[in-house]
Amino acid sequence: MALLEDFYNLNALSFEGESCLNFSIQINASHEIFNGHFPKFKVTPGVVMLQIVKNVLEQELHCKLQLQQVSQLKFLSVVEPDKNSELNFEVSLTAETNKTSTKILVSVPDNTTVLKCNAIFVKKT
Repeated sequence: MALLEDFYNLNALSFEGESCLNFSIQINASHEIFNGHFPKFKVTPGVVMLQIVKNVLEQELHCKLQLQQVSQLKFLSVVEPDKNSELNFEVSLTAETNKTSTKILVSVPDNTTVLKCNAIFVKKT
């Protein structure tokens, strides 16, 4: 979590039934991560968006997780934190004993999708 410390604030979080987690975050556009990731053209790294999903899932599922597999990963739009500092996440969950399969959709407030993928997280032992 140290890398993402102060990177984002969780604005809202809700479950729709047991299988869909929705949350929104506010990105800290002055975070040091942007110094090394296209400093003259700040772009939110896609891997950071996946890490945020992992962090929130760990918090809500009360366990440590490891990202095991990502498939059908598509980055559909660039997230410039000075223009789009709010991200909305929709995570559909299928939980099994030691793993959670997800469908992840990330968008900005105007509903432009910026990332979508399938991911499998396994419980760390």
